[in-house]
Amino acid sequence: MFGAIQFEEFEGLTKMPQDVATAWAGVEGWTGATFKPIKFLGRQVCKGINFWFLAELTTITDKTSTKKIVTLAINGFNGKYAIIPSSIEEISFSI
Repeated sequence: MFGAIQFEEFEGLTKMPQDVATAWAGVEGWTGATFKPIKFLGRQVCKGINFWFLAELTTITDKTSTKKIVTLAINGFNGKYAIIPSSIEEISFSI
């Protein structure tokens, strides 16, 4: 199905399919930010495959660090993986 997001039904990142684990491991090199995967949400076939995650984003500046929960997509195309910057959206919580 082209363009639609296919949701996945497995728990935890230790049980990810190999292609999903490879996508996450292939993303590095963001200066001033780190991502920690929380849950894999699904995949979307388009130009390559977009892998959607819920993740913890830590941004680091000279004096502080900030943590946020975000959704993000990693595009895999021709064996290369990159975070799609426009896909990063903060999740807001209210209690």
